[in-house]
Amino acid sequence: MKLDEIKLAFFDLDCVLAVPRFDTGTGIKCALTDYSWFKSCNMHGDVYRDCVPIPQTKKLLEQLSKTGTKLYVLTHETNSGAYFNKVNFVLTHYREYFRTYEQVLFVSKKEQKSELMNILCDKYGLMRKQRLLVEDTYNTCITASNEGYSVIHISELLLNGGDFS
Repeated sequence: MKLDEIKLAFFDLDCVLAVPRFDTGTGIKCALTDYSWFKSCNMHGDVYRDCVPIPQTKKLLEQLSKTGTKLYVLTHETNSGAYFNKVNFVLTHYREYFRTYEQVLFVSKKEQKSELMNILCDKYGLMRKQRLLVEDTYNTCITASNEGYSVIHISELLLNGGDFS
């Protein structure tokens, strides 16, 4: 994959843009049960306040932005209480790459990620190989790869320090 061939890039939020660190009142956790997530998002304010950006992801975003790549966050969420927290995290820590809330896209099922990427690819008249997905869920990576997308799993991004030049 050559970065200068990528015209449209999608970044998952949890574990790709944000190190998950959620304060439950009993300590910081990297994951919560569905019920705890629902409760935290709707009762405890900004659940992303303790999350931190991933430097290697910022490095890749910088490289892509220099080539004029259109950048989007593509995240799965079913809890409306988390929507604003996620958008706020992105606009606070990645404002130089994602300038408006319109660049933060949500799907209610992980399987819908490729569908939404296809819609945007059609909107911009791009071929699938001109798209990039940066993701932490292995099955989502496989699905996207099988559909002809360029894919980077977060482990590869961390391994090479975010440098794909």
